[in-house]
Amino acid sequence: TLFWICSGLHAAVNFPQYDYYSYQPNKPLGFRKSPEQQQAMKGDKDWMFEEAMPLLEKAQEGLLVVQVLTLPSKNTIDKLDEYFTEIGTASYETFKDNLAVISAEIEARSEEDRATGNPVYEYLNPKNVPAAIDI
Repeated sequence: TLFWICSGLHAAVNFPQYDYYSYQPNKPLGFRKSPEQQQAMKGDKDWMFEEAMPLLEKAQEGLLVVQVLTLPSKNTIDKLDEYFTEIGTASYETFKDNLAVISAEIEARSEEDRATGNPVYEYLNPKNVPAAIDI
């Protein structure tokens, strides 16, 4: 479970963040006006963009931080052979075989999604899942 938390769970929660935050109206990183002030402007949707949403410079700064935090890891769970040279080699090979099956299933679904114009979910493909939380 500790391995799952630091690898798969972290990938599932962390990596999609850029997808959400990259479109500011979807999930702004902050507001310039409080929700109480927003209540007073009911019905005025332009107010939200003119007065409440972050200024462009602040939005860009926030997106840069999110982009760095969501960069894929180079140390993925399917590339740990160097750590299993003496003990656990057979177990890790079995684990990698299972990961290859999972990866093939995900890639097949992704191909279908691409062909039909649907979004592709690759965050839990073993080739993208970090072995630990690293930046």
